[in-house]
Amino acid sequence: FNKFEHQLSSKAFEFSQESGRKLVKPGTQIGNLKIGKRLGQGGVSTVYKVAGDNSKVVKIVPLRQMSNGFDGREQILDQAIGRKILNDLKDTSANSDIFDVAKQSELKVIRDESGEMFAVSVEQNISKPIFDPVKKTWLTNPDGSKKMASNAAERLNERGVRNLTSKEELTINIAIRDLNKRGIVWTDNKLENFDIVPDSLSKTGYKVMFFDFDAFRPVKGANAAERFTLARRMQRVLDSNDGGADYSKKMGKIVSDYSAQHKAFRSNDLYDLTGFPFNMATGKTPRVNLQRGQMRVFNEMDETQFAKAVQDSYKISPGWKQTSKLQRAKTVGKWVAGGTVGAVAILGISTGVAYAIDPAGVAQFFSEPVDTIEQRLSGL
Repeated sequence: FNKFEHQLSSKAFEFSQESGRKLVKPGTQIGNLKIGKRLGQGGVSTVYKVAGDNSKVVKIVPLRQMSNGFDGREQILDQAIGRKILNDLKDTSANSDIFDVAKQSELKVIRDESGEMFAVSVEQNISKPIFDPVKKTWLTNPDGSKKMASNAAERLNERGVRNLTSKEELTINIAIRDLNKRGIVWTDNKLENFDIVPDSLSKTGYKVMFFDFDAFRPVKGANAAERFTLARRMQRVLDSNDGGADYSKKMGKIVSDYSAQHKAFRSNDLYDLTGFPFNMATGKTPRVNLQRGQMRVFNEMDETQFAKAVQDSYKISPGWKQTSKLQRAKTVGKWVAGGTVGAVAILGISTGVAYAIDPAGVAQFFSEPVDTIEQRLSGL
């Protein structure tokens, strides 16, 4: 961030009393980019429309420490690493049909006349029409156009309900467990940080859209099995919504177990914190999720129970059944059919052979130790 591409005059900025920071004015021209209407503010970033292009939005982040304690430089780094993690997962997971990653088309640095720098990120506008799964209809505005939402919280508000459906929460949990299997913990699972939309090519009938990337934490471990075990244990605690004392006790038990195992673990040694400014003590999932009862049900399931829930979802997903076997194989990725290796797609392991789904034996497959699974898959 030592170089900048554009310098703007002081007239291009205004001070926000609400956030206590300097904001770029709508209508400002930055190179070939014209800043449109301001959509909202977070702890660090401010989001705008792109004038004349509804397919994109702009996030502008001050590259300094904020009065609220956040640091824009750290957020930009976190976002870049989180985006890389999710894109790698998208490229390798057999469950890539159930999630997507908002695309970033441009990242540039600007500064004002005083020398203060800002990161300008041009990203995909993920707003999608709102479908009500209970009423089985698209929600519309008075003029007949479809209502739009860009995150799950907005979507629920427009639907007039507090909870996502069971299949929506199942879809999110499949993605989370895929991350855990690769030793990644998502520490900010809340409705404002993702969207969930109908998708006929998804095996659950829904797709998760990730667009907030600064809370994906790689864990440490001697091997893949150990990292998976640690990540899953931590995710269950993070998403349990337990109060402070219970949370601290459960996370403390994880720290204690791994300290004993590795002889030299401290709490922050559980994470591979290269480039991650993160305090585990304050890193729990927000309690805003308390109403998400079905999320907590899926979160507490062991691998056998969850595999059964996924298997059952295949039987009741009309959108999935209506697509051809060839299309499903292309969409989902590489599948293995038959017997106890039918769950290979859920595990996110590619074998190089494309078949339609055969979830038979999923529960038995997941009941085996991770090392046994890896040994059997290596011979396929």
